[in-house]
Formats: sequence, C-alpha cells, structure tokens
Amino acid sequence: MHEAGTDTERNGWPWYRKMASVLFAGHPMIQKATVVVHDQTHPASFVLPLEWEHVDEWYSFVSDPRLDPAVHVLASVDERTYKPGEFAMGQGSRDHPIAWYKQYDGGRYFYTSLGHTYESYRSDRFFRALITGAIEWAGGRKPDHLAKDTEDASVILKEFDGKSPNGVWDRQGPPQPTDFKYAVKPDRLEMVANTPLNQHLVREGVAIDPSRPYAIEGKFTIPRVHDDVNSFCVNLNVAGPDGDLSSVNTWSLNVDLHAEGGAVIKFMGFVNGRFTDIGEMETTWGAAATEYSFRMYVNADFDSRYQAKRVSMFVMKDNTQLEKFMVDYSSFPYQPDETKTVRIGVNTHEADWLLRDLKVYYLDVPQRVK
Repeated sequence: MHEAGTDTERNGWPWYRKMASVLFAGHPMIQKATVVVHDQTHPASFVLPLEWEHVDEWYSFVSDPRLDPAVHVLASVDERTYKPGEFAMGQGSRDHPIAWYKQYDGGRYFYTSLGHTYESYRSDRFFRALITGAIEWAGGRKPDHLAKDTEDASVILKEFDGKSPNGVWDRQGPPQPTDFKYAVKPDRLEMVANTPLNQHLVREGVAIDPSRPYAIEGKFTIPRVHDDVNSFCVNLNVAGPDGDLSSVNTWSLNVDLHAEGGAVIKFMGFVNGRFTDIGEMETTWGAAATEYSFRMYVNADFDSRYQAKRVSMFVMKDNTQLEKFMVDYSSFPYQPDETKTVRIGVNTHEADWLLRDLKVYYLDVPQRVK
C-alpha cells in the first residue's frame, strides 16, 4: 500500500522492482475523485460498485502497470474528476490504475495506492471491503475469481410466496390500548384497518445495513376503497431494536387509492411517530381489487447503482410498467445511523390490504460469473 509499494528499492532490488511493475512518480493534494472498477469478480473488488467517489492522495506512476502482461487491474481513478496537475499520466488517457494484482514467482502480489486518510479506514465501506478482500486473497483464503449466485448471496428475506418460511411480524404502532388486526399466512400478509391512526408492522430479526444499496419488491392489493384515505405503505430503514414500540422513525413510500379512481403516491416518512411529507404525485392508475407489483431500490438509482439517500421505485401491473420515479431523502429529518442495522416495515391508514411475494435483497452483490 501507499508509496512504499511502488517507491521502495528504486535501484537496488531488481526482483522487487519487477514484482511492483511500476515506479511511483508523484501526487497532487488530497482531493475527491471517482474510482472506476473494472473487475467485480476478485475478492478485493467483489462488493464494489462500478464507480464510487473517494477522497485520497491520487498517485501517478512513471509508466502504466497495464504494460505488464501479468498485471490484472481492478480499479483506476478517472483523471477528469480531480486535478492531477503536473502528475497527470496524460497521453489522452481517461484514467490510470490504482489497484491491481498479479501472480509473481510462486506468490501473490496485490497493490493499491489508496488509503491516505483516517476516514478511509473509519467510514469508507468500499475502501475497507477492498483491503479486506485483498488480505484474504493474498493470504490464499480466496481465489482470483469469486462466483456467487445472487439468489444465495444477496437475499435478506423471501416471504409470503407459499414456499418460503415467514418470519415474525409485530405491531410497532399505534401503542396499546389501541390495537389492530393482521394475519401472517403462507402466501400473504393481511392487514385489517380498524382505527383512524397509522398502523405499523415491523419485521423482527431483519438486520439490514442502511449504508448499502438494497431492494424491496412485492405485490399488493387493496380489496376495497373508502371515501377517505386508502393507504398501502412500505417503511424503509426503520429505526429501533426488535420489540421497540416507541414512536417510529422511518423513510416511507405510500400509495393511496382514490375512491373515484387513480391514486396519489406520497414520498414521506415518520419522525418520532409523526407523519412528515416531502412530496407527492398523482397517478392515472389505481383501482380496488387489483394487484400491483412494486420494486424499490434504496440507496440506488434506476439502474441499481449506489446513490446515497435515493429511493427509486417502479410500479407494474402484470408486465406493464405504470410508474417510475426517484426520491431524494438526503434532507429528510430522520436519517438512519449507518453504524447500526435497521429493519423494514409496512403500514396502513384506513385500508385493508394484502401483500404477496415479498423479497428483500442487497444490490451490491454481483451476478454469478458465467
């Protein structure tokens, strides 16, 4: 790591110089830039996104390590996203490598120029994943290429599909003595509205990392509508431990069917149990006794790539997409503590509904390598 890896024994140890592939040339001041990941199959890069912003001291080298045929480049820095100054490797290149590996003289060699700030080790989960995977690979605990099936590696839970075992769902609000009814069945979760208050259920035993991008998908039906609110709502990043019946803190996306047809989608949440609205949109679709499918990407854009504090939502009927939108939760009053796991939940406001085929999974686990 760092300068020692590419600046040690500049003239006195040919074996080492051949192993290191290149010589350190220099660097500008520490600044933010974009890391571009070229290979997501190596243990060091397995959970990295294709691009991520990182603050570091961006090394340049006398030559390009890619000129060494034994080198496998995992990541590079996009020179267009920072000011390399006199240290730009130039020649029209868009980027230059900053992490690579090779097999050398019977051993394993890994190098990265990253890791110059305290924050990298304290809070940059991608940098820490890079170093952890590099150590495991260099120590022989992991192969050059990993293959994981998304179905196995990324799934947090699958429920209400008639096949998977269902977990424990419990009331979080409103607190006793006001109560409400719900039923956990093999093929569906049923909510029964019998109070004018928002009625919250939370899935116990779920430990989602709120700093990672993840997805929630399922199918919902509101059998009948009333004159007032007819609400189906999914709660994201629910704060608090299992058994916590205090006022809920969460981001939420809510679908309210209108009695006359159509719906309103609310981008909102709850802060200490109080409803907080940050926007809404009217739809031309929305009818009772109709099943709609939804998919939400949390901390991700429409292409499922990491984008902090964004929620992207798709609504479908059969195979037809009805709605697609993205919400920015960066200014929402409640923000999940990224050092603690969170849960998911659902709620209703004066509507009976049922939920089927629920699935929650991480988005930063690559597909199986063919």
